[in-house]
Formats: sequence, C-alpha cells, structure tokens
Amino acid sequence: MAIVKNNYVKRGRGQIDRVKASLRYITHRPGKDNKRMYRELFGHDGVMDKDQAYRMFDEAQKGTIFFRLVISPDPKLEDTFRDLHMREIAKKTIQHLEEKLNLEGKIQFVAALHNDHTWIRHIHAIVLMPQKLSREDFQVFQDLKSAASAEAQRQRQQLDQVREAQRERSARYLIYDKADLVQATPLDIMACSECGAIQPAEVLSRILFRCTGCGHIQSRSQYAGLPRREAEWQLSL
Repeated sequence: MAIVKNNYVKRGRGQIDRVKASLRYITHRPGKDNKRMYRELFGHDGVMDKDQAYRMFDEAQKGTIFFRLVISPDPKLEDTFRDLHMREIAKKTIQHLEEKLNLEGKIQFVAALHNDHTWIRHIHAIVLMPQKLSREDFQVFQDLKSAASAEAQRQRQQLDQVREAQRERSARYLIYDKADLVQATPLDIMACSECGAIQPAEVLSRILFRCTGCGHIQSRSQYAGLPRREAEWQLSL
C-alpha cells in the first residue's frame, strides 16, 4: 500500500516564506551526486514553473492552509518496475480530497516527482486548502493512503496485463531451428526490417520472405533478432 504523509505549514507571520522554502526544496533537492537539481513542477493543469507557483501562493485567499504532502507507492507491490504514472496518482489523490470535502475544483496544488536521490519514487506536493478544516475534516487525510493505493494498483494491473500480452506475443515469434525451417509453412512470423511490423511473412524460398504488410522482400538473416549462422538457430522467447 502507498505511503502518504502530510503536515501543514505553520500559520502566521512568515508563512508564505516558509511555503516558498518548501517549494525550493521539492524543486532543487540535491540528487545522488549531491548536485543541486531542477525538477519539473506540475499541478491540476499540467506543467508550471516556480514563478507561477510563487504567484499562486502570493494570491491565495486569506485563511488558506498550506499542506505538505508526500505520496509514495509501494516499490515492491505497486511501483514494481518504476513505471507508474506518478503525476496521475498525485492528481487522483487530490481529487479524492476535493470530493470528500465537497471542494471540487477548489483545491490547488503544486508538486514534483523525486526519483533521483533514492530508488523509491515519490511525489512531494504543496496543497492549498481554501478553508479551515474541522476535526472531522482532518480525518479525510487518513483516507488519502487508500486513494493513492487504489490508483497505483489500478495502474499496476493494467501495466502487468500489457506486459503479459507482450510476453505472449513474443512467445509466438519463435526463431525456428534448422529442422523446423526446412518444413517452413507458407506463412511465418517475422519482424520486417523495412516497416518494423511483427506479423506473418510469406515464405518465398528457404531463405527469402515477403512482408505481408509492406511487401518488402528480405532474407531470413535480415529479420530483427535472427542469427546469421544456421548453427546458432535456437528457441528464443
């Protein structure tokens, strides 16, 4: 399950300066080589720069509460291959907060992905809450972990299905050994070096094939991934 941490920026004199300092941290935190970095910032409407975020803070209505939020999917069960769409997870988490507080479209945020100083990818966000929260409202933040995990797990399931489909497709494109080649069928699965399509190819002779997609004729040795010497032919998944 994803980890979601939150705390709010102390209110009062100097609050905006503290918020801006937090923004500089999430934007420029040094990477593994300890060099200052610049990470792309984003919000509901996509990419934003640091000056836009500063203006958002400066123009926030009186009484706005600024929250610092960290969203980190489980690196073993959710972000297994470091391929989750982290920005989408952040947006879905904020949308869940809006829905639970009846503030659809009213909660602003700015965030950045950190994937360079630790192998565990995570999102740092600054969330602008436009109103005071009751004790019951604060309980909603406890639900954010479930919301982030639900989106991470949805993506993991889809990505794993794609991976499995690609694996099964690759398994059908076996490189036949010499005995199989002699008895080649009129159509054989190949990857065309001209158009790149992986599909049945028309067998013209023992070594020549025609791509059924673009009509390109080439020898077996020219097909992507095929060894040039017959002695090297082997099953490959």
